[in-house]
Amino acid sequence: MPTPAGVTFPELQPDAAPPHIRAIYDEICHWSAVPMAALIFRNLATHPGVLEEVWEGIAPLMRSGRLQEPAWAIAQSATAQGLLPPIEPNARALMGLTPEALAQIHITLDAYNRANPVNLLTMLGLLERLQMTAAARPMAPVAWTPPPAIPPGMPKMARLDVMAPHMRRLINDLGVGDRTALDPVVPSLYRHLTDWPAYLACLHVMLVPHFRDGTIARKTEAVRLAMASEAAQIAPLLPPMPRLAALTDVTATLLHFTTVVIPQMIVIGGAMRRSLA
Repeated sequence: MPTPAGVTFPELQPDAAPPHIRAIYDEICHWSAVPMAALIFRNLATHPGVLEEVWEGIAPLMRSGRLQEPAWAIAQSATAQGLLPPIEPNARALMGLTPEALAQIHITLDAYNRANPVNLLTMLGLLERLQMTAAARPMAPVAWTPPPAIPPGMPKMARLDVMAPHMRRLINDLGVGDRTALDPVVPSLYRHLTDWPAYLACLHVMLVPHFRDGTIARKTEAVRLAMASEAAQIAPLLPPMPRLAALTDVTATLLHFTTVVIPQMIVIGGAMRRSLA
């Protein structure tokens, strides 16, 4: 049975995007050294001209590493220790986490753990820029080479419109724990892992207590504050973005992603990778 209608978040997938949007996705992937364009960029692409405007503004910073380097450093210093215990080999086997499956999951986690910090700093920088009226501060061009890209090999991302209701609600509860209302925003990382329902169920059991006692909220806010401090240094380097500024629903989306969704996935994604090391 498919997921109930009306609870999906608009996004433009690469295979449905026109060539100029796919070219922007490809650039973002190249400079972030990951194999996928993030959900927030896929959402911006559903608004005419917005992704193009955003990319024109952030491209010089991405091509110089000015976004990626500090974002990765902040995420690296964020602590997720103690959030999830190691999952032992016998437990992995019972969850269907074969060596081949683990290799796919490791690639997926590594990709999102690299992309999410860059996405968070970028979106916080955009929000900060929207509060400013000055022209962009000149930035000297810097030659920068991204690290070797995360190799392909991620499992296919599950479609929300055909996802089983129990799976949809389980993933939904990984947003705050024991939530009854469906959030239309479904982090893409989890959508790659639906072939291993026992693993996601185990993850849910382990994470819900940390939602309830506020641990995840505290760790999430610590990451957000560190990134926001860096975003204040990034924003003056960005040009005005009138299209983005005129769309209050899009800025509300950016606030939701930067307050909860992306910093939370930085914390949880890091913990997931450590538990499967």
